[in-house]
Amino acid sequence: MGLNGNAEIFRKRREQLLRSIGEGAVAILPSAPTAVRSNDVEFIYRQDSDFYYMTGFAEPEAAAVFAPGNPDGEFIMFVLPRDKERETWTGRRAGIEGAMLDYGADKAYTIEEFERVIPRYIDKAERLHYPLGNNEKMNEKVLRMFRHAQAMRPRTGAGAWTMLDPRELIHEMRLKKNPQELELMRHAAGISAQAHQRAMREARGGMMEWEVEALIDFTFRKNGAAGPSYPSIVASAGNAAVLHYITNDRRMQTGELLLIDAGCEYQFYASDVTRTFPIGARFTPQQRSFYELVLNAQLKAIEMIRPGVRFDEPHDAALRILVDGMRDFGLL
Repeated sequence: MGLNGNAEIFRKRREQLLRSIGEGAVAILPSAPTAVRSNDVEFIYRQDSDFYYMTGFAEPEAAAVFAPGNPDGEFIMFVLPRDKERETWTGRRAGIEGAMLDYGADKAYTIEEFERVIPRYIDKAERLHYPLGNNEKMNEKVLRMFRHAQAMRPRTGAGAWTMLDPRELIHEMRLKKNPQELELMRHAAGISAQAHQRAMREARGGMMEWEVEALIDFTFRKNGAAGPSYPSIVASAGNAAVLHYITNDRRMQTGELLLIDAGCEYQFYASDVTRTFPIGARFTPQQRSFYELVLNAQLKAIEMIRPGVRFDEPHDAALRILVDGMRDFGLL
């Protein structure tokens, strides 16, 4: 619960967003919606990345409002209220008090009060920043209030008249990582590296692909990660030619190549690692030749990464090596 000592980081992010949207504007960010897995069972909840980046708040059914210069508060949160009975089932909630004390909101309301409270901000603003995304219920509410503000503007002379997407501003902010973020990213990559190394040590002919996937997932969770940052690909032999193969249900044979594309998510920072190795054996000469071709392409791309280089230049350098190699092997 709370920001785990990172309150200052989130505060600075909010201040930057408030400066970016400027006076006369208001931004609304919705939380990610919950998703039903089956009947009354929901998928494990994962907060929207932009919402978490700005608030540090991981609970569902919430909204954050950013209103530069508003005397009623510049950072307002709408959250689920404390509910002893519901919290017995789903865990403790921050509630209104926690939103202010633990997450730095100037004011907080229950999410049920959203439609009652938010017009006082929209009706005073000229520009509304809102990301039309996959939270359909919130989309409907915001659009309805936005249209009302537009309709009232000729009478009152005030009210939001245009809608912009705040993700353009937020994603520009997210391009630049502070030292704490870099450390989290390195830690996520380090956990993923451990998982791949364990898979290399323990994969054997006769095992099912899902057994290797289980080893990887265990290593993620054992080291504090939330789990995989995307469905893990554990693809032996011809399955590696399926770009997004996630069935992971084939029995592996000794000497075949095993491609693993798996990375963990640690405190909302994702890692992504892909490696290929022979199952319970050493590379054959042909396997090694192809492996070294790909390795050389990777090393060349890494060598080219430096300030001032265009984003696609390392890609093009790697591509030239791959094409030349495939031509030498007679594939092209």
